[in-house]
Amino acid sequence: MPHLKGSLHVHTHFSDGAHTPEEMIEAYQALEYDFVAITDHDYLIKPQYWESIPDTRGDLIVFKGIELEYSPSVFSTSGRFWEKKKLFSSSITPTSTGFPSPRSTGRLR
Repeated sequence: MPHLKGSLHVHTHFSDGAHTPEEMIEAYQALEYDFVAITDHDYLIKPQYWESIPDTRGDLIVFKGIELEYSPSVFSTSGRFWEKKKLFSSSITPTSTGFPSPRSTGRLR
């Protein structure tokens, strides 16, 4: 079964990471990863966050995302559950990501 090498949880200086999105992308590209997801904490990102992350870098697919803060369900004596949630959704399509890249396609064959 073919596999793609990637990371789905990378932080940058926009939240609690030490490096810029560009530096993180360069590092994962040097490691020959197929994809990386930049997912900084939702409550720490700045307005320029989304624009600072490129869609691709060479053959590396870059997913833009956020790590959501989520308060788990709390049970009350009445037997009801209350939840505090935030939801973020994104549409990922082959045309929006450039996938499959030539290098990734070769690995899938």
